[in-house]
Amino acid sequence: MIKGKTMLVAAMGAAAVGLAVERSGAQDRTAVPGAYTLAQVDGRALPLVVETDGACRDELLSATLTLAEGVWTLDTVERELCEGQAAKEDRESERGRYTLAGAAVTFTPDDTDRPDADDAPGAVDIDVDELATGTVEGGALTVRLHGGQTLAFRR
Repeated sequence: MIKGKTMLVAAMGAAAVGLAVERSGAQDRTAVPGAYTLAQVDGRALPLVVETDGACRDELLSATLTLAEGVWTLDTVERELCEGQAAKEDRESERGRYTLAGAAVTFTPDDTDRPDADDAPGAVDIDVDELATGTVEGGALTVRLHGGQTLAFRR
């Protein structure tokens, strides 16, 4: 009788450990959906200049990436600053689809825009809405853009 109880307790313990491992970390698909706030672009904090054009520049003030039911939405706030003009704030929202494979996220945009090839030499042009791939680890989401930049999001 004791041997049977020991086997039952051992089996229950193994099942509990297996369930805990399955539900922990970035591997759990239910832990990935949610809202992520942009903290850094290529290791630099916001606000950050994301585009320059002559006497004007665009600064990224904030961004929130929301993942839900296979759909991503990126809400950004930018400020345009041009010499001799009042600053203008611009809010944009982009969306697309995403897929998960373990901790890896692949993003597909709803539109077909790709990075500009005609930017002036030395010009800054970071298109934060051109999401390519990402990795989820704990409450952090690291995203690589088609242009090669890295975005660091936090929950």
